[in-house]
Formats: sequence, C-alpha cells, structure tokens
Amino acid sequence: MQGGNFWQGAIGGFLGSFSGSLGLGAGMNKLGMIGISTATSGVGVAIAGGNLKDIFYGMVSGATVATLNHLLHYVVIHGKDMSRNIKAAARYMVGQSKTLKTPAQGDASTHEVAAAILKDGNVVVFPEQNNSENHAEVNILKDNDKLYVVLNGKGHEVAYVMHTHPGSPLNEFGNPNPLGVSDNDKNLYRNKSGKFFKRTQYFIMDGNVYSVDVSSAISIQHPQLEFSLNK
Repeated sequence: MQGGNFWQGAIGGFLGSFSGSLGLGAGMNKLGMIGISTATSGVGVAIAGGNLKDIFYGMVSGATVATLNHLLHYVVIHGKDMSRNIKAAARYMVGQSKTLKTPAQGDASTHEVAAAILKDGNVVVFPEQNNSENHAEVNILKDNDKLYVVLNGKGHEVAYVMHTHPGSPLNEFGNPNPLGVSDNDKNLYRNKSGKFFKRTQYFIMDGNVYSVDVSSAISIQHPQLEFSLNK
C-alpha cells in the first residue's frame, strides 16, 4: 500500500517480528525491542535489494509490527521449565518498569508491571496499558477460589502472581513490610468470606525476585529471596 516491493516488505515485517521476539526472550525492554525490530527490518529489505525508500518503508513496517505484537498484547513466556520462564519474564518486566514510569508517579523508581505464572509453567505478562496500581485485578478472574487468565477465549489457571514494586532493599528492609505488600495484593488471594485460598506471591524489587506468603505477617516482614537478576 505504501508503494514498495511486496516481498521486500514481507521480509522486513518477518525479520522485525522475529528479532522482536528474540529481544523479548533476552529480557529486552520495549524501546530496545522496537529499535532492534526497526533496524533488522531495514537490513532485511536492503539484503533483498531494496533502495533507500524501500529500506525506510521496511523500517517503518518493523517498528509497527514490534509495537502491535509486543506492546499492545499479552506477552507469553513459553517453556517447560517454570523457574526459567519466571526469570525470563522478570527480566523483561524490570526493563518495562523502567521505561513506563510517568511523571505522575512522583518519587516511584519504577512503574508496576504484573504477570501471572500459570499452572502449566508458562508466564503471561500483562499488556502495558493495563498495568497500574490495580494491575492484577483487571487481568485476572476469580472463580471458585481459583484464578484464571483468559487468552484467546480460553481460561488458563494461575499458580502465582508476580509483579514489580518500586524501591530498594537498602532503603526498605528496615521496616515490617520491606516489599510494600498492599491490601490489594492480599485481596487478590482472598475469597468473598475473607479466607486466603492462595498464599505465595512473587515480588520484583531492585533486580531481585522474592516470594512472600501474603497471609503471614512474618513472611511479609522476612521475604524469601528466590534469585537475583543481577547475576
């Protein structure tokens, strides 16, 4: 439609999407994914014999594909190893949290990014436009003391919820609630009668992933370090 060569555009779009997916798997943030998709698309069109105009259109195509595929939809980290998927998702979420910060957040060091760790081991990172203080509530459904994420019309049971929190252990670990576990965090695991039907949540702070029993004041005060993303 832009007047370029069809096959050159197809090659550019394919390479843009493919490289964006590779960037996602490596934990690259949204700006990095758009950048690598844009550049790769342009290189692909050049290899296919395109002129400067074609290369420009290819780069635009790559940026568009990256934006539509990787920023406006749920991002799913696939794999049989749940622990490996959690680490990959956490790296991606940390990158997103840094680039999504808005002036309205004041002194908050990061924007909250949330994900659901599914029973089957896959991890679903929620779309950025739905990440806010009520991040999980707009993406997760409660039904008969179970949590679900709906993808492509099908419900997938949630094993755990994970999200980023602003702050640093150096500043926060001296208080009874170092990770800032909120009532919203707790209520996600409560049924209508107030009983906890789930307990463990994962929180990402300052490049580390912690697990917390949100029903226990002791666990909230002494979160368990699961692994560091800085190593």
